[in-house]
Amino acid sequence: MSIAYEYEKLRWIFLLLVLLPESVSDIKERKIHLFVIIPAVLIAEFLYGLFLSTNGMELIFNLIPGVLLLLLAHFSKESVGYGDGISLLFVGAVLGMSNTFFVLVLAFSGCAILGLIVLLFKLGNKKSRLPFLPFILGASLICELVV
Repeated sequence: MSIAYEYEKLRWIFLLLVLLPESVSDIKERKIHLFVIIPAVLIAEFLYGLFLSTNGMELIFNLIPGVLLLLLAHFSKESVGYGDGISLLFVGAVLGMSNTFFVLVLAFSGCAILGLIVLLFKLGNKKSRLPFLPFILGASLICELVV
């Protein structure tokens, strides 16, 4: 077995160990623990560079989707939270840039569908806030099954 194959297995375990408890925290407390996510980003970037990266630019490109979500958080006055953007930096460091864009599209789609359901069944209003990290986690798992 190759090192890259072993990394493939390891990265999904790492992704679940970080995002699952943080998703629960996002649902229950509306909080993402940056003291968990930020070191996880650094570890994931190191592992990606060690096992998969062919050059340093790839490591930077992997972070682009998360940086874009952080910019959206800033310009939307946190309609999307900064924690979600930092969490997407982690996903990018684990999955790579192209897979992370796929995850982002799926997560936004899932959140939009649930938002419509909330509005249609009058479970909330247009100001209701949905935790986004569980959608990122779900989309990451779908990405693993599809891509």
